[in-house]
Amino acid sequence: MLTSDLRYEVSRTHLGAGLRITPEEVRKIFAQLEQQATGRLEKWFGGPITIERSAEMRYGEQIFEIDVSLNDLDWAAESIVDQIEDSLLMPTPTAPHVVRQRFLITGRRKG
Repeated sequence: MLTSDLRYEVSRTHLGAGLRITPEEVRKIFAQLEQQATGRLEKWFGGPITIERSAEMRYGEQIFEIDVSLNDLDWAAESIVDQIEDSLLMPTPTAPHVVRQRFLITGRRKG
């Protein structure tokens, strides 16, 4: 029998053209996504899990989004929004737009 990790992904779109999201909003959105994903996966799976946070971002004139990992950030820091923007590694006078927050949770199979 073939087995694989069980993955469950949730996402939420943030509408705020030209407005900067606050640290509280970022933490609240990801906490809600974590609760939703964890609650769902725990109903199906009783093993160890891993969590991945990411965002799809773009600059104002871009027509496509870039997936940006947010796993290594200090989520308790007041500078969380700056950390997210800096994670693009692309200095620019205009801030990127956070288009969609993504939260992936994976149940790891044993063996």
